[in-house]
Order: sequence, then C-alpha cells, then structure tokens
Amino acid sequence: MPPLNHLRAFEAAARHESFTKAADELNVTQGAVSRHIRTLEDYLGFELFDRGTSGVHLSDASRQFAGVLTRAFDNIDKATETLAKDRRRTILEIRGYTNFLVRWLLPRLPDFQSSHPHIEIKLSSGREELEFGKDGPDVAIRYGHGQWDGLHADLLFEDELLPNCSPALAESVPLQKPEDLLKATVYHSHLRRQEWPRWFGLVSKEPFMPAQEVYTEDLAVAHQCVLAGMGIGLGQREYIADDIANGRLIVPFNIPLKRKAGFYCVYPESRKNLPKVTAFRDWLLSRRTPAVKPQIVSIAQQRRLVA
Repeated sequence: MPPLNHLRAFEAAARHESFTKAADELNVTQGAVSRHIRTLEDYLGFELFDRGTSGVHLSDASRQFAGVLTRAFDNIDKATETLAKDRRRTILEIRGYTNFLVRWLLPRLPDFQSSHPHIEIKLSSGREELEFGKDGPDVAIRYGHGQWDGLHADLLFEDELLPNCSPALAESVPLQKPEDLLKATVYHSHLRRQEWPRWFGLVSKEPFMPAQEVYTEDLAVAHQCVLAGMGIGLGQREYIADDIANGRLIVPFNIPLKRKAGFYCVYPESRKNLPKVTAFRDWLLSRRTPAVKPQIVSIAQQRRLVA
C-alpha cells in the first residue's frame, strides 16, 4: 500500500484540484503537498496530474482513484468517531424491584442523568437471586439486613409501612379510630399476607376482620386502586411520600409497622471503585431525603382536603 500521508495529500489536492487549497486543509505547506504527490507518482510509476501553466488537472483515471480514496477516508473518519463515542459512553445496568423502580427511582432518575449525561442507564426488574457475573447488573436494589457475601451494601431506607387512602375514601368512610378501617376494602400483597394483621395488632385488640379484602400480585396495581379511592393500602413510607405531599393520599393513622430490614444498594466489592458505580452510589445516597411525615387526619381535615 502506498504511504497514507501521500495518499491523503493526493486525495485533498484532487478534491480541490489545487495544491494550495489542499495544503490549507491539511495544515502543511504547498511544497509538502507537492513533494508527497511526487513521491506517490514515483511509487506508482506515472503522473497523477497534468501540470500546466493554468494549474493542475486530473485525468479520468486519477479522478476515479481519488473518489475511491475520498470514500475510504470518510469511512475511516466515521469509524473513528463511532469508536470514540462508544468509549466515552458508559452503560450502567441497575436491577431492582418493579415497585422501587417505578415509585422511587424513576421520578428521581432525570436528576442523575442530567448530572451524568455520559452514563447510559439500563434498568431491569426482578425478585430472583442475583448473579453479578459478566452479563449481570452493575448495581442492584435488594431488601434485607445489609449482609450479602461478597457484596457491599448501602442502606437507602428502612422498611416502614403506613396505612394510606385517598381523601375521597376518607370522606366516605370516616376514620376516627383504627377499628374504622375494618369498614373499608383493604388491599393486600400476595407476598406479604401478614402485613395488615401485624399492623392492626399494633393499634387494636380487636381481630383483623375487614369488610372486604383484595389480594394483588403486583403492588403497583394495589397502589393505583388506593389512589382511585377503591380501598385502603399499607404502603412503604418512601413510596407514598410524594403522593402524601401532593395531597393524593392521606395517612389516617401515623403508626408505622417497622421492621429491622431495609432496602439497600448492593454491588460486588470488585466494582466498588468503578467511576460509574461510584457516581450512581453517591447520587443515590444524596437522594435519601427525609420522607414527608404524615399526620393523623381528623374528620374536619378530611372534609377540607376533599373540598
């Protein structure tokens, strides 16, 4: 193959049909362009330009050769740009529970992306055991006590469940004492069937026997039903904080069912110092703002909220 510098000089001179313009483009002298082209002609064994008093002109064969070189150099430029762009872009894969992703992370994620535009986020959901292998996530959100072999864990928030309902439901079923909850439809999670009985045991000595009970596989479905005023849910304090602050939900009795477990950001110790993991972890921990503290809502307050 002829020397690339000489090919580049010829391609530029052929495209401009001017040694001077080629020199300006390549940021070299006209003499350097002329020498490169002359060396290339010596290599090939024939002249590429017709040199005359009116300037330099290409033969048809030289013009075709120059066109091939132009396309080749364009392809090299595009391939280099793509490679550089891919190397600058970093993909961070986050795996978590669907409810956490939808109710907690997604509303906050634009803030992270605006601060770290070079990090591309890939989200996946699931409850199964994690494998941080070659094709596994970079970080994950896990529920537990913060102890997983070989994994570093940062606590995001503790497990605290609160009864919650829409202002409209609180108007139709006045909730003056905890036992009044039994007059409404209560929403359960199939995975946590004992949550409501345990919470009710904190506030009343009566047996937990609500008027109607609905079980859902997906907590997001139960949440939407509660927002629609169809019943009362028992929600994670962090998940319902925004709805409380915006008046979409109220907490009739501010007595949480607390557990020693919590939600953690986990990742292998080997990835602890990766820049993308460090950036996400630091941002995530900075977003651990105190949840809105719900207040006990009286009948008069309920009516004002609905009005």
